[in-house]
Amino acid sequence: MYSLTKYFEIADHRVAMFWQCPHCEDSNAWYGPDWYQDNGTPACECGADLDYIKTEICLIGLDT
Repeated sequence: MYSLTKYFEIADHRVAMFWQCPHCEDSNAWYGPDWYQDNGTPACECGADLDYIKTEICLIGLDT
């Protein structure tokens, strides 16, 4: 079980999610949560859904 006291809100503009095509070696992209919310899972030009790899957040200038 996790404790909510260890989590805090991060603005969407500080969050980036990295996606990569399982078939095309050079096909990858960064999307924010707003894009994902509006469009769903991103797709590659080859037609395959991109695989979610990781999420990163920007802490530079964070005042909370």
